[in-house]
Amino acid sequence: MVDAEQRNLIEHMKTWVIQAGQRIEKARESGISYREKTSLRDLVTPIDLEIENFYRAAIKKVYPTHKILGEEEQGEQAKSLQGSVWIMDPIDGTLNYIKQADNYVTMLSYFKNGVGQVGMIYEVSAKKLLIAIKGKGVFVNGHFIKPIGKQTCLAQSLMSVEALDLNDALSLYEFSQKSLGLRITGCAGLDAWQFALGQTGLYLNHLFPWDNAVSVIMADLLGFKVTNFKGESLNLLDREYVVMAYPKIHEEFLTYVKEKFED
Repeated sequence: MVDAEQRNLIEHMKTWVIQAGQRIEKARESGISYREKTSLRDLVTPIDLEIENFYRAAIKKVYPTHKILGEEEQGEQAKSLQGSVWIMDPIDGTLNYIKQADNYVTMLSYFKNGVGQVGMIYEVSAKKLLIAIKGKGVFVNGHFIKPIGKQTCLAQSLMSVEALDLNDALSLYEFSQKSLGLRITGCAGLDAWQFALGQTGLYLNHLFPWDNAVSVIMADLLGFKVTNFKGESLNLLDREYVVMAYPKIHEEFLTYVKEKFED
């Protein structure tokens, strides 16, 4: 059973992400302006900032003592995961939002003393909501997602990547040839969603806490691993090289990385 406190928190989060989605859609229909953040591939729109401010205001109204870590840094940023901490990505896949009007999400997670409690990914254009609840499971629009019962192997799986050079010293493109094929969505939240549904068997990225927070919560619920490339737990206060996989493929990838660094 979900206790009353957790139930209230979940209901607040559902309301906020759906309202955020409505604001995001309305802004797109009105026309999108944007500017470069770090490059032409890393853009930010006024609605990115608006949605983060919306989340921050909503959270502080209900939970005034809680800390927040947001992509757009529209307020004081959490310096640790002790206590109650919210991690948010107002629009994940901003470039897709601008250029495709599709394949983007908004993400919100709640952690307590470093442990993920509830995470949500809302696929705005499809109006699909993924909810991961500690100790309860992962749900998409209310439907329980069953953990994958068997350990898939890479040779029978698709592989997805984000924000990685496929031809650097690790030769990730070479490694991808061990899989059925390589996929790039341009949206970490969608990559995590597809992985949770068993549509891919390995996901690699070099991204930030707000890109990976929901995945960390889902990992224990679905039985997969989310670590850095050394096999260590993620630091959800910094950018990391991240591998998401079920144990057999996770071990295969870490072995590959170790051998590459030893060469």
